[in-house]
Order: sequence, then structure tokens, then C-alpha cells
Amino acid sequence: MNTLIISDLHRKLKYISQLIIKTPNFGWIISLQVLSGFLTVAGIPMLIPVLEYTRTDSATGDKSVTMDLFSKILKTLGVEPSFYKLLFLASLLIISSQILVFLSSIVANFAQQRLSMEYRKRIFRSYSVVNWLWVTTDKSGEMNHAILREADGAGVAHLNAQRIVIYLIQVTAFMFIVIRLSFSVTILAFALYGILFLINSRNSSHVRKLSTKFNETYKSVANATVNLLQNKKFFKSSMLLDAFLTKVFCSVDETVRVKKLIILREELQSLWTFVTTFGFIVLLMGLRGVLGLGFSELLVVLLVFMRLGPHFNSLFTAYLALNTQVPIHRSIEKRLSNLKQNKEIYGNEIFHYDRPIKFNDVSFRYPEGKNVINEISLDIEPLQSVAFVGSSGAGKSTILDLILGLLKPGSGKIYYGDI
Repeated sequence: MNTLIISDLHRKLKYISQLIIKTPNFGWIISLQVLSGFLTVAGIPMLIPVLEYTRTDSATGDKSVTMDLFSKILKTLGVEPSFYKLLFLASLLIISSQILVFLSSIVANFAQQRLSMEYRKRIFRSYSVVNWLWVTTDKSGEMNHAILREADGAGVAHLNAQRIVIYLIQVTAFMFIVIRLSFSVTILAFALYGILFLINSRNSSHVRKLSTKFNETYKSVANATVNLLQNKKFFKSSMLLDAFLTKVFCSVDETVRVKKLIILREELQSLWTFVTTFGFIVLLMGLRGVLGLGFSELLVVLLVFMRLGPHFNSLFTAYLALNTQVPIHRSIEKRLSNLKQNKEIYGNEIFHYDRPIKFNDVSFRYPEGKNVINEISLDIEPLQSVAFVGSSGAGKSTILDLILGLLKPGSGKIYYGDI
């Protein structure tokens, strides 16, 4: 059981790391977050001597390593520690850390927009050079779905992977502050958030399964939409429209049902994460004497957890959102892979329109169908009008596709002049 859990965790971390590495400017995003975390760790503990000044007009009541360190730094710079100087320095560090978080988030969001654009361009570019046989078997609705929805979803998957790193660095920074302030509080926090981590991970797995189902059902709705538009005359003049709409409505209702379940799990996770964090803060206030927290330390610890709670909630919200987007990301990657595998192979010879086209015992059949053309031979002279006459299904369109080079003969040869 433990081996399966570790293996699953390793697989998820590998997947997330691949998304991060493939994101433009990911190095800048992570570097800005690390620097922001460092400034946070340096700035928030400075509030302890500031609070001591408000109580006693001096920081002598605070004998912590933090105060000693800041006093030495200020004295090295030739500055005597005072309430306003410490308050200014703490404010500068904390505000600077938030500015870096802002810049990092902007870079990550811009990268998401760029990735969505590149996914769309890759699909269009690949679709233009894919072989004709694959095009005829591909569903138009899925193509529309990939361009209009999955491209955005794949870009958001990269963004949420970056957000996981952003919030993880922030959570780590705040936990490091808690370690410096109180080891006992740190142990309690690790136990609490460890349990919360397991619960939220389980919830995220359920959301991923629901998201996979939602994406597949959404594809069926997209295919039905294209089918209706392409065959509007048939549906308008037949009695099958009601039966068709009944089937479509079932898919639409299913997408709504699954989406409601996803929303419910997302909101419940936010709720129990907030309640747990708030309950922990209340517990700290009630047990501050047992935990050996002074007034200033308690205020700073409460401040830290008031910041840590939302960041921890955002961390799991990003992880939950990533699990929602993973099926979409995998779907578009699968489509791009299929397009690449079925890329048309072109020659390097140029066909001149004043040369004849000859079929020599050409036969063709579709992969899952009967023979459409059996050993036909014909000559098409240049600059001549040619018509193919026959009943429906006789192979007229197939012959035209063979002439245009969209299809390759199963047997026989097609000559384009000397080619």
C-alpha cells in the first residue's frame, strides 16, 4: 500500500515538474518567489521587537536571536535601533516580498497566455500537413473542442503547476518563520497540515476522475453540435431531430451534473481548509501558556498563520485546479501526438501541369471497408476536362483524392508525368 502511494506521488511530482519546465520563463518565476520568501522570513520576525517597543518603549524585552541579529546589522550600518527604524525596515521587507509575488504571478499568467496561443498554432500547423486519411476519420467536433477549449485548459494546467510552486515556496517561508518562533507550534502545524494534505490529495484524485468524465462528455456535445450544423437540412426535413436532441440533451445534462460535483468538492475543500486553520488559530490562543508563547510572539504567530492559512488553501486550490486541467492537457497532447504520427510525407519532385497523369492497375480500400477501386487504369491528358460518372459509392471521390495525392494506392502505380 505504501509503495503504491509513493509511486503515485512520484508520478504526480514528475508530471508537475514537466509542466513547470515546459513553461516559458519558469526560472524567473521561481527565482522571484524564492527571493520573496527570503524577504518574508526576514521581515515578519522584525515585528516582534516592534511590538516590544509599543509595550515598553524599548526592545530590551525581546532577547531573541532575531533581535540580536537585527541590532548587529543596524549597528554595522551605523544606525541606532529604534521603533520607527525597525517598523520602516520591517514594512519595506514585507511590502517588497509582496511586490515580488505580484511580479511572479504576472509572469506566470503571461506565460499561460503564450502557451495557450502556441497550443492553438501547433494544432493548426499540424492539421495542415496531416495525411488525408486521418483527416477523414477525425471528428470535427473534437477538433473545434481542442482549439477553442482544450488549448486554454492546457495553458491553465501549466499556470496551476507554477502556482503550486509559488504557494509552496510561500508556505515554506511561513513555516520557517514558525520554526524560529516556536518549535512546539511547528510540530502541531506539521501534524495538522499533514492530515489536511492527505485529505485534500484524496479529494483531488476524485476531482481528476470527474474532470476526465466531464471533458469526454463535453467532446460528445461538441461533436453533436458539428453534426447538427453539417446536416441541418437532413434534420430539418426528417423526423429524427427529436431523437437526436434527446441524445444530445442527455450529454448536456451529464456535463452539468459532473460539473456540479466538481464545484461541490472544490468549495468543500476551501471550507474545511479554512475551518481547520481557524480552529488551529483559536487553539493557539487557548494554549499560549502551555506552548510558552509571550504576548509579542503570540501576535506574530497569529499573523503568520493568518497568512499561512490562505496560502495553504491557495496551494491546494491550485493542486485541485491542476487535477481538473490534467485530463484536458493530456487530451490535447494526445491529439498533437496523433497529428505528428500521421504527418503527410512529401516528395521533393515538382509536378508540372502540362504532363499527363496515368493510373496503372490501381487498387484502393479504406482501412475498415471493402475495396473501393479494383485495378483500374486510366490516362488523363494535360489541359483536358475529365468527368467521372457513376452511382453513389462507386469511388468517384476516391479517384479524385488519389489524383490529388490525398490518398495513396493500396496497389498499382500512379504516374505524374515522369514522377
